[in-house]
Amino acid sequence: MSQKDLAEKTGISPRMITYYEKYVSHPSLEKIKLIAEALNINPKLLIEDKEVNFENKQDDLIPDLSKVNTKTLKQMSKILLLNKQNRMIVYNMIDALLEKQGEKN
Repeated sequence: MSQKDLAEKTGISPRMITYYEKYVSHPSLEKIKLIAEALNINPKLLIEDKEVNFENKQDDLIPDLSKVNTKTLKQMSKILLLNKQNRMIVYNMIDALLEKQGEKN
């Protein structure tokens, strides 16, 4: 499916579709749901970095935070207090670090 086709099916502008694909911008959960519906896939496939078998579970976008340590949760809550521009900087830094780590593995 082309970006234009996806934009028409979701009501999201072709420019934003490009931004999402190039990680210039991150879609909201609402936009993720729209894109998943248009592609006829589970929204988790758009969020997860790898293909996962969800064993017929419902489309539950809430991650299991029970396995996340307290310090990480506190830091996540601090990030959410930042303005949008600064949150994007943090997200881009995390993406870059994860990409760099992936190169070593």
